[in-house]
Amino acid sequence: MRRLIVLATLMVGCILSIGAYGAQFNKVLIFPYQPVYQSVSQDVANQFSDLLTNEMKNADSLQAIEGPKVVSKKKAQISEPNIDRDAISRGVEKAKIGIEEIKNQEFEKAIKPLKDGIAILEKNLLYLDDMTILTDAYLALSVAYFGTGMEDEGETYIRKCVRLDPYKEISADQYPPLYLRIYDGIRKQTFNLPRGMIRVSTNPSGATIFVDGKQVGTTPAILKEAIKGEHYLRIERAGEVPVYKTVNVIPNQTVEINIDFSGEEEGGSGPEYIAANAIKNNRIDSAARESLVQVANKQQADFVLFGGIIKEENNYKINSFFMKVKTTEVVQTMSLTIDIDMLGASIEIYKLVEELGKKIESFPESIKQSVILIYPGIMKKTEKPQEIVIGPVGAPQPLYKGPTKEEEPPTPQVKEEQKEPKKEEKKTASVAEVKKQPETGGGGIDIGKGRTLKQKGQIDSSVVIVEKPVMWYESPWFWTAVGVVVVGAGVGTYLYISNIEPDRGRISFTLP
Repeated sequence: MRRLIVLATLMVGCILSIGAYGAQFNKVLIFPYQPVYQSVSQDVANQFSDLLTNEMKNADSLQAIEGPKVVSKKKAQISEPNIDRDAISRGVEKAKIGIEEIKNQEFEKAIKPLKDGIAILEKNLLYLDDMTILTDAYLALSVAYFGTGMEDEGETYIRKCVRLDPYKEISADQYPPLYLRIYDGIRKQTFNLPRGMIRVSTNPSGATIFVDGKQVGTTPAILKEAIKGEHYLRIERAGEVPVYKTVNVIPNQTVEINIDFSGEEEGGSGPEYIAANAIKNNRIDSAARESLVQVANKQQADFVLFGGIIKEENNYKINSFFMKVKTTEVVQTMSLTIDIDMLGASIEIYKLVEELGKKIESFPESIKQSVILIYPGIMKKTEKPQEIVIGPVGAPQPLYKGPTKEEEPPTPQVKEEQKEPKKEEKKTASVAEVKKQPETGGGGIDIGKGRTLKQKGQIDSSVVIVEKPVMWYESPWFWTAVGVVVVGAGVGTYLYISNIEPDRGRISFTLP
């Protein structure tokens, strides 16, 4: 019996001694180090975390606990849009056919191919690399409508052209003066409209911006003086799929466009993600501390080691922090500067582990600030956006300046058939007919409403406005005489009827 008591006492002593020996091993959770402000890759940070964990496993007074893997799902990559290149090619061909018909002065025949081509191009407008073919088709269709007497439709397509390309100038040698004056008026109205802005930013920056088919600059940028209405943006970056955006500009407002080309990982909602994002953003606040405590409690850790990495020239700079889980007190450990090529063979990691053991034995005074900066004095680099004016500024230069004597062709000479009083000049000019000129000598062919087109392939720049002669039945004196005759006939008939005897023509019936 005595032997059993002695044996039991020895066993209890062994257990207690083992427990006491184990108690001196402080459990330290190594939270994965994070790249601060994305200055290095996550792979570099993970590599340092692994090296540190392996080194701490060999420490005498520390029990290293590997931290959680902060693994996030990748962001969905920007997919290639479904662009119907064949349809765009068909639209371009139809538009070109219509433009050729305009050059041949076949206005009615030009309308259908132009409308069909424009419809196809507008459906795929976001993906047009160059808007020139569309604006040319707008102008050609407007000429076709003017040529067939549909002025309202013609002006509609001029407005569409000006909205897409307010700086587009047309040659005075190819369009009639009256058409140029209408074009100038619409441009002037457009220039006077209130404007809006578009702010475009990308991650990473430096992407090329195209607006309505024209390259305007790189990101980040504020696109100023944007005309009201829809605009079509294409943002390109080398090695990435282009991004296409339709933007509706509202006067005196700013549209925000943010595009991420980086394919960075998306964070989760657990405490490990909250803590990791806080380190990446260079600040440990109360929410981040609480998240670290939650992660440590899951592993029954006594301390948490965490930190961030940045790149300075050819070195990695690593700042580390040590937190006591029970009190959430935080102290900073030694900072490491490691050559980029020596990360896996640096003795600095051993020195860091050695210092951690000393801090556990006598935990120093903690950092008092409620928000701890991983790298004080380092702010996230933000590029100032460049300001780019994409809309028209100032008054447009008029395209029609009026012909001079030197510019007027000597032949053919067209005389006015009849001169009306000055007060009627405005009225007759608005409905003026254009006299058909001989096909030789640069004459024009009537396209209606005072517009002429020159020989095939060119729109005449000269317009001959001839006042319409007043026919005899259009004379006010003629209709005055007719009125007098009608009134006189009516009065005479009335007087004649009123003088008829009362019994004349009376029919009576006598009952039996």
